[in-house]
Amino acid sequence: METAEKYKFQILALEIAADHLHIFVSLPPQLSVSFAVQLMKGRSARAIFKACPSFRNFYHMGHFWSKGKFFRSVSNVGASTVFRYISEHKTKELNDTVKSARQEVEQLSLLAFY
Repeated sequence: METAEKYKFQILALEIAADHLHIFVSLPPQLSVSFAVQLMKGRSARAIFKACPSFRNFYHMGHFWSKGKFFRSVSNVGASTVFRYISEHKTKELNDTVKSARQEVEQLSLLAFY
């Protein structure tokens, strides 16, 4: 949020999952997508390592985030579609987790009869 404020871009939607995140932003014309991602990853990693110094022991060479990224323009799908996808992502992940837990319970029940 601090990075967005400092560099004058808007965060329209944000969902954090266990192993990735989705962020929907509106960037000013002078800020490239690659540079915005670099800013967000770098500044957030620095803040995380400052808050939890022991994390440096777990992340190779101080890299908290992976090198990967994916981005696209919303021009051909529409902002409302992207916003809805990100907003519903947390619900989908929760449903997948519940489904997985139920399957594990069923498997454990079957093992009792083995």
